[in-house]
Amino acid sequence: MLEFLEYLQRVRGNTPRTRNARLTAIKSFMHFVEYRVPSGLEQVNRVLAIPNQKTDMRLVDHLTAEQCQAIFDNPAPHTRLAIRDRAMLHVSVTAGLRVSELVGLRLGDVSFESRYLNLTCTAKVVKTGYSHSGGLSQTRCVLGSPCVAKRWRLNYFSMHEAKQ
Repeated sequence: MLEFLEYLQRVRGNTPRTRNARLTAIKSFMHFVEYRVPSGLEQVNRVLAIPNQKTDMRLVDHLTAEQCQAIFDNPAPHTRLAIRDRAMLHVSVTAGLRVSELVGLRLGDVSFESRYLNLTCTAKVVKTGYSHSGGLSQTRCVLGSPCVAKRWRLNYFSMHEAKQ
């Protein structure tokens, strides 16, 4: 088994991440085999004892201030939908909202009472491979900056004036 894993990296040029994925699949199969073939238990235990190879953690990419500003400037505020899109972009970037939190945000979740924008966001948390009847709800409160609160207040009132 170790020779096969070494072959993957040396001859085929696979990365440690790919090697670990193959090893995980093999271990999964060995868990199946250990109950079906009791005579091979010693061999199964040797395969299950093979450790994963250490891998480097990838850094999370983020936007620079200039890139954020270019995104903010993209929807020109001439229509009601463009004003809404611009407000959503400002809130999501400044408050660090996840997409699911932004999409689930309702006007009742936004408080304009202080000079800060108080948001109560609810996101669905679903584990990969499992769906517990739509996921688990997780609530968190976010304080936005005074600049975002001012823009949201302006966009909120201009959208409601445009509707009437």
